[in-house]
Amino acid sequence: LYIRYHSIIYDSFVVKQKTESKYLGDLLHEKGNNSSVLSTIMERRGRVKKCIFEISSLLNDIRVQSIGGLLCGLTVWNMAVVPYVLNNSETWADMEKDCVEELDKLQTLFLSLLMAVPVTCARPALAWDTKSLSMTNRIIQRKLNLCVHLKKLNKTSLAKQVYEEQLNNGYPGLVREVQDLCKEHSLIQLVTQPTRNDYLLDLFLSDI
Repeated sequence: LYIRYHSIIYDSFVVKQKTESKYLGDLLHEKGNNSSVLSTIMERRGRVKKCIFEISSLLNDIRVQSIGGLLCGLTVWNMAVVPYVLNNSETWADMEKDCVEELDKLQTLFLSLLMAVPVTCARPALAWDTKSLSMTNRIIQRKLNLCVHLKKLNKTSLAKQVYEEQLNNGYPGLVREVQDLCKEHSLIQLVTQPTRNDYLLDLFLSDI
């Protein structure tokens, strides 16, 4: 085993470096959290675009008009496509603007096709007319809901123990991020405030 020209060679076999690997549906990148999230989004983007154009062609079917084309399209988008593209988004940490921009481009493409307007149409107007949350607020909603869920778990649960370790020691992670989000959006501190057993977080944050 020796190194030649920055490559590891074992028995004439060159061991190549793998920059990313899939784990539980997400891609883990060697450059860190933001690159991992961006790689995951880019890997799903092709399938999402395919779904968008399939939904668009589906709305041309006259049978859909019995329940309303816009309503049908939004229902399929919110119940099928969004859960796919935002799968595991509760664990996406250290996201930067490029990740959010890619997600917003996908939703803008869908809403523009749904409303039959150019993609240059103002995003706030599309979101207002369709009562759609921005992708940023969808991710915030998921993270806050996950925090409430972890808070209610039994103390013997491993997830609850990790949650309490982050809370007691101030480790970076979901707990600290939720605390910052609650402070930023003037919400109750979900980490420290008691919540009812039937508590269901439902955010309607402004997209503007």
